[in-house]
This record gives sequence, C-alpha cells and structure tokens, in this order.
Amino acid sequence: MKFTENIKKDLLIVVILLLLSSIFFWKIFLHSREMIFTEYFSDIISFVAPNKSFIHESFKTFGQLPLWNQYIFMGHPYVGNPLVSMFYPTNFLFLIFYSDTIFGFLFLLDIFL
Repeated sequence: MKFTENIKKDLLIVVILLLLSSIFFWKIFLHSREMIFTEYFSDIISFVAPNKSFIHESFKTFGQLPLWNQYIFMGHPYVGNPLVSMFYPTNFLFLIFYSDTIFGFLFLLDIFL
C-alpha cells in the first residue's frame, strides 16, 4: 500500500516537471518545423545544425552512419570527432527526423531530464 503511494507521488512529480518544461518551451508545439535558437550568432547555427543535418542526409542517401565528412576542408574523420557526439543516445533521432524539427524537442527533453 505504501509502495503504491510513493509511486503515485513520484509520478505526480514527473508529470509536473514535464508540464513545466512544456510550458517553458511552448514555441516548440506551435512551430515544430522551425529550429529554436538565439538571435545572435550561436554554435547551434554554425556547427551543430550542419553536423546533424549531415548525419541525416548521409544515412538517408547511403544507408549507413557517416565515417568521413568530405565537406570540411579536405575531409576529416566524422565518427571519431568528439564534437559531433554521434553516439550520444538522443542523437540517433537525427537519423530519422530532420535536424530543424528535432532540435526543439531535444531541448525540451534535456530540460525535463
């Protein structure tokens, strides 16, 4: 009996945190096809978004994870680059969805967690 009460309290806290996160990122639900970023020059626009788009396009075109990015200088290893963080668990969503669509939802997930 006491165990189920604790689960109900924990579930209520999780729902409240999800609700607060959703309220904070209300623009994601209204404009889910647009990328959320600051008005100033940011790393998301200059580095992160092109890398995530490259993951999606490479997987869509060749059906495998990109090992090499030939579009930067004369090319560089892509999988081994720690800034790309290809094997971060939520980055696998970029294989399925376009980066513009999924960025906002990943921000919401990061704040929620």
